[in-house]
Amino acid sequence: MSVERSPESDGSCDGFVPGREWNCRNCEEHFKGGESVSTIVLTEDQQVIAWREICLIEAGYTMCVAAELAEDTSIDLHRAVELLESGCPEQLALEILR
Repeated sequence: MSVERSPESDGSCDGFVPGREWNCRNCEEHFKGGESVSTIVLTEDQQVIAWREICLIEAGYTMCVAAELAEDTSIDLHRAVELLESGCPEQLALEILR
């Protein structure tokens, strides 16, 4: 699957949803590789992990913790989100989820 920037993007990053495009005018900032990124090919597993990571970031996890939790598919995504929504501090939620 090829994931490309959407020409109708308003410039804000909508994140990645499996089966849809990654809509971001400034994708280079997300990849820090120094080169302009216009096409990204993700496997189905990578799509799921990317989607989980975005859900966790939107719930309030920092990028590093979200990435760690997203990659561990044994962790219940809904439980992880519920913990932060109920006021649990991120580090405590991380300990509970592990």
